Amino acid sequence: MAYVLGIDEAGLSPVVGPLVVSGTLFRTSEQDEGANFWRLLEGYVSNRIRGAAGRLVVADSKKLHKKGDLTRLEEGVFSFLYCRGARRILNLAQMLTALNARVEHEHYPWYEPGELKLPTRIWRNMVRRHAGKLRAAMEGAGMAFVGAYCEPVLVGQFNADLSRTRNKAMLLWERVSRIIYNALKVCREENLTVCIDKLGGRARYDELLEDVLGETAPRRARAGKDVSAYEYFVGAKRVRVLFIRSGEEKALPVALASMLSKYVRELFLLQLNKWFCERFPGLKPTAGYHRDGWRFIDETKEFREANGIPDTLIIRKG
Repeated sequence: MAYVLGIDEAGLSPVVGPLVVSGTLFRTSEQDEGANFWRLLEGYVSNRIRGAAGRLVVADSKKLHKKGDLTRLEEGVFSFLYCRGARRILNLAQMLTALNARVEHEHYPWYEPGELKLPTRIWRNMVRRHAGKLRAAMEGAGMAFVGAYCEPVLVGQFNADLSRTRNKAMLLWERVSRIIYNALKVCREENLTVCIDKLGGRARYDELLEDVLGETAPRRARAGKDVSAYEYFVGAKRVRVLFIRSGEEKALPVALASMLSKYVRELFLLQLNKWFCERFPGLKPTAGYHRDGWRFIDETKEFREANGIPDTLIIRKG
């Protein structure tokens, strides 16, 4: 057997709301380790909304998320988690626990994970139907969904880490490396392939990988514009790490990680917007991106100052 881990983020560039980095881990046969998972699961999983015809859609989160509508993201995320046995996720706090995510939210009055009921848009019986068919499709393909990891970085932590690292890419890599490390513990002596969406314009990653794999030099290395690939041996285990441009379009585990990251970020934004809009009549919710994010920051400035809310908890640096 072998394992395949996909990693992607949501929210690296906005000025409001958290950065979220996620990983999804699958077990498959060694011969299918590099296979197209969409093809293996094409009987019940599609990478496109058009023509899905009742199948579950796993794709780049930007293609699935519509403003105010989390339906497609929830269908995919909940169906896979249900397959893993996480069947009693009733709120955001339980979701974070299922994802092995630790979030220090005590200084943010708008974040109360236990108060946000889940799912927000879909029915649980729909999740059960999707999960049953998905599990059968994976079993037929000789594969299984092993689990997921999530690293939410709230604004205060983001700002502190950016001050320390002075680089968004390094801030992001710290979370990516933790997810890889956790997956390595699960794999034990089995081979692991890691697929990661490329980190900005970087072409070489061997120095970064030393943080996770120690001083082990790669047996093979190829740095390119579209794919940078590295192969290591950690004991008897082979570890391949692929940094792929537009990875969410090339590998299903990366696409699912993209969906998970976007979904969790949007849940945090739901709580932020609800808290401020209840206290500030006429305020429009924000998605957190630059123009709209700064509009939200400007419109809430006096309110935040009057209520002693520090800028460092709401406005991102960088």
